[in-house]
Amino acid sequence: MYSDDENKGCIFDVYFDFTIYRVVILMAKDYELDLTEGGFASLIGYEKKILKDETNFTGEMIPNITRSVDWVFIHCDFISRRANDLENDVLYSSSTTNLQVSYPFEKEQYRLEFLPVNKTRIDYVRVWVTDGRNNILDLNGLNIALSVTIEEE
Repeated sequence: MYSDDENKGCIFDVYFDFTIYRVVILMAKDYELDLTEGGFASLIGYEKKILKDETNFTGEMIPNITRSVDWVFIHCDFISRRANDLENDVLYSSSTTNLQVSYPFEKEQYRLEFLPVNKTRIDYVRVWVTDGRNNILDLNGLNIALSVTIEEE
């Protein structure tokens, strides 16, 4: 229970409970927290609702801090290949399983794979990053570095 002596001046105390894998919100009396707008509720494991009339809340779901991004795909517009009879412009893909949320990461491909180039002259290259549902990822203004080796047959 939230006491007046505890956390003086704090309206909300939010923490992740590792025993139940849920976000707990402790709230001072006579306040409410509106989680009905945007995607913040699902991010912290709550349904879209207004939290009120209590001082202790536990999320109904496991937090979705990665926004369901389980895979990262790097696309490049000058390659084309066929995979399962579908055209594909994916240059590289990687699971996010071993990545720490909000930390930069570095991935190095250990096995080189040469893909066919779909242009006879390359005067520009367009590269974009998507999740497993082909949604472009917001990288929050971070730059990415990419090395590509082009080899003539």
